[in-house]
Amino acid sequence: MKSQIVSMVEKQYNAHLQATAEGLVPLLLERRLANVYETLQAHEEDNPHWIQVTLRSVAGDLLYPLDEPQSIGGEPMTLTLKENVGFLEPYLAELKIVIDISSINHEVNQLERKLGIAFTVIMAFF
Repeated sequence: MKSQIVSMVEKQYNAHLQATAEGLVPLLLERRLANVYETLQAHEEDNPHWIQVTLRSVAGDLLYPLDEPQSIGGEPMTLTLKENVGFLEPYLAELKIVIDISSINHEVNQLERKLGIAFTVIMAFF
């Protein structure tokens, strides 16, 4: 059950990431990097579960944030997603987000406990 929920959450975040990447295409084509920065900063503020956002050019140059982010060292409750920015190859950049899914995991654990209790109560009456 937990893996199914995580899979559903991952699909939702992937859809959001794709939409974000598509919105960056015209800004990158017009070299409006200040607008790229503002857009990604706004997305970070609107999505508190996004604990790290990076945008790199195809050459590997860091476009966002301005400073190299700290490594998130493979924490068990994070989900890392990447999306190419652009419609055709060669792509313009790669957008990567690291998402904290610990709160989702906590909610799933609570739901599993409640279902277990409900099942036990039902079985006790039969």
